[in-house]
Amino acid sequence: MNVRLKAAEARGNMPESNPELTDREKDVLRCLKHCRTSRDIGRTLGISGRTVKFHLGNIFRKLGAESRAQAVAAALERKLID
Repeated sequence: MNVRLKAAEARGNMPESNPELTDREKDVLRCLKHCRTSRDIGRTLGISGRTVKFHLGNIFRKLGAESRAQAVAAALERKLID
């Protein structure tokens, strides 16, 4: 088990084995891959920064991530985004 999974298990935040991300969550992750702020992502997608943060919370939970970088890395690793 890798360090990230051990940390997630200790927090009680285990990633889903086969997470199903919504299309909007994938859009947020694609923007996040380019190091954009929540405000920038919101402008790009036509949603509020608060809505971006809502999607990020769901993404973090589904992927067992604690940071934006971890979320992007996990999504790329699982081939959930290009």
